Amino acid sequence: MVGDSSAFNKRVKEENAAGLKAARGLRSELRREVQKQFENRSGELRLITAEPKSRRTGVLQGITIKAPHYAYKQHYGFTGRKSNGVFMRLQPKDFLQNAARGKSIDTLVDEISAIRAEEVVANINF
Repeated sequence: MVGDSSAFNKRVKEENAAGLKAARGLRSELRREVQKQFENRSGELRLITAEPKSRRTGVLQGITIKAPHYAYKQHYGFTGRKSNGVFMRLQPKDFLQNAARGKSIDTLVDEISAIRAEEVVANINF
């Protein structure tokens, strides 16, 4: 029983390390996409972040992207009236999706599958 908890703790630490590594990579890819697609680089859009997300069990659940609301309006597009009454139509730019296609997500998938494969093999009853 003690060996199981130490193996679980080791797996949680490895997953957290892989999540942090992927989040750092995704954050740099997001910032690179912002620099490529937008002229003004001094606003709050440069503060876009990506962080690993885990729940009660400590197991990595995903990566959370935090950005100002207008980053999502730029990504998905926007048609409507602004708060000052001006009608606006923005075409979608898909910069979040372009950043997610980078190699950091593929690396995370490979690392997590290697970490969890040991658990799956250990749980198989022959």
